[in-house]
Amino acid sequence: MAHQDDFERASVRHEIALHCVDQHDRPLAFMATFDYSAATPYAVRLTCHLPETDPTWTAERSLLEAGLTRSVGFGMVRVAPATSETGRPMVVIALLSSEGALKTQADAEAVKRFLAETQRVVPAGQESAYVDLDELVQELLSS
Repeated sequence: MAHQDDFERASVRHEIALHCVDQHDRPLAFMATFDYSAATPYAVRLTCHLPETDPTWTAERSLLEAGLTRSVGFGMVRVAPATSETGRPMVVIALLSSEGALKTQADAEAVKRFLAETQRVVPAGQESAYVDLDELVQELLSS
């Protein structure tokens, strides 16, 4: 298993532009931070930087990867491939919460670059080597 110090150093953060339509059908663009850490190797944190709030969702890295080529998802995050009006490959990221839903589009190449960098931190299929099961069990038992 990897050492804890490796977890803290092994992370990826990209700012990616997201596009959507607001409740008045006006186009809206904003930045979102895509965060990945070897300390939580199955998860990607996505923080949307909106005018009045910065909500964060957590999605499985494999969900984002699969969503580049087919519609996937359940629960709070759904992902699907799309094409912009100009023919550019996009990825639709639908984010759900008790407050409502936000259906966004991101440039597929930007998402691919982010995911490729996460693969250099923790290759797919090796995530379990970065999870401290003893610590997880202790956490679960103490809560």
